[in-house]
Amino acid sequence: MNMNRCTMNTVNVVNIFIIGFSLFATCWANNNLQTKYKWNLIDFKYEKAEERQAAIENRTFIPANVIPVGLDVYTEKNKLFLSLPRLKNGVPASLAYIDLQELSDNDSPALKPYPSWQSHQTVNPTDVPDIVSPFHIKVDRCHRLWAVDTGIEGLLNGNNSKRLAPSRILIFDLRTDDIIRKYALPVDLNKSVFSNIAIDDDDCEDTFAYVADAGTPPSLTVYSYKTNDAWQVKHNYFNIEPTAGEFSVLGVKFRTSDALYGLALTEKKDNGYPNLYFHALTSYNEFNVSTAILRNKTATEVPDFYSQFNVVGLRNADEQAGSTVYGKSQKVLFYTLPNKNEIACWKTSKNYTISKVYNSPVDMVYPIAINIDNKQRIWVLSNNMQQFLNGQLDAHNTNFYVHSVPISEAIKNTPCESDLIEKIVNKFNRGGSDTSKPIAFLTFIASAMLAIKQLF
Repeated sequence: MNMNRCTMNTVNVVNIFIIGFSLFATCWANNNLQTKYKWNLIDFKYEKAEERQAAIENRTFIPANVIPVGLDVYTEKNKLFLSLPRLKNGVPASLAYIDLQELSDNDSPALKPYPSWQSHQTVNPTDVPDIVSPFHIKVDRCHRLWAVDTGIEGLLNGNNSKRLAPSRILIFDLRTDDIIRKYALPVDLNKSVFSNIAIDDDDCEDTFAYVADAGTPPSLTVYSYKTNDAWQVKHNYFNIEPTAGEFSVLGVKFRTSDALYGLALTEKKDNGYPNLYFHALTSYNEFNVSTAILRNKTATEVPDFYSQFNVVGLRNADEQAGSTVYGKSQKVLFYTLPNKNEIACWKTSKNYTISKVYNSPVDMVYPIAINIDNKQRIWVLSNNMQQFLNGQLDAHNTNFYVHSVPISEAIKNTPCESDLIEKIVNKFNRGGSDTSKPIAFLTFIASAMLAIKQLF
């Protein structure tokens, strides 16, 4: 009888710990990203209201056809940049910005074309605008904005798409707002799909850009700012994983075969060069390689070239990752997980396991871009891409969100925060005798593991 009572008491204690930990975990769950801007549809700041109305009437501006894809922030002038590629007709400007200093109750501001309206328009139909259709963008520490312009108008228009310019790297001087460099990329114009760019800007005059081509076959283009030259690197790790092509976002199912996509650079390693983390969108794997290999124009001729690339780890079956960015101070890699409407992180000093930072089926639907500014704030753009691909966006719903928060807040109470374990230990060492502390802590660990299994 006493044994049964003891067993029942033990079960009750375990249940209490499970319930308590569940509440504890729920309270500790951060989701700390804060909405800064949101739009049902994108609008632009025309010089005159009449010009905007005329653009709508002649269909050079079709609000439902405009979708933001890339973002980054230039803190010196408080500008948030958005790229808006011409995937469909009716995109009047494909690179724009918001003045972060403008005090307004309006969290859905009209965008200002960058650097001007004239950069996106032409006088004659045969002329080519300075900026055609950039996807992801990057602000470097040398006051420059980098954009990979596909040069294609109406990419989703099928056979009606038009190549207006060669695919190229555009570089802007953010102090003068001038285009200081246009470099045509060495590509297969029919098969290349440029997805992302990473900038190694440790030396402003000897900067290197790494451009992901998610096409078939995929490749990585390495561009030297100093020599104004570029070369392609190819590797099997850039390819897709066939089983990872199925996506389902809020019930909208689609397939993708985008290969090399996410790129992120670390701090300098012992050899004096940063590592480049990379992955395909259609994949669950993460890889890295030293940029010492990539910077060598003839590296592919070295016999052990292939062995210089490393497998970092494997994500779960629904964790295809899109854009990524690396927090150098925290040594944390952040991911967008479009299939889960989630932002995740990995502390690179630990075994490869990603952890949730933020998740929402409302304001994080298809996170597509993520960056870190020089004030250590993380910025995220979600854009309902699955709905855009499936038809026109619903003007009655909020479709686009920009979120931001200091990195320290984003990773607070996650495994990516370096002192998380110490916090847990301290919580259970504040009271009780020395003999009871280990028992309490072990009980907590056991119940925590069981609770996590039940919750996730």
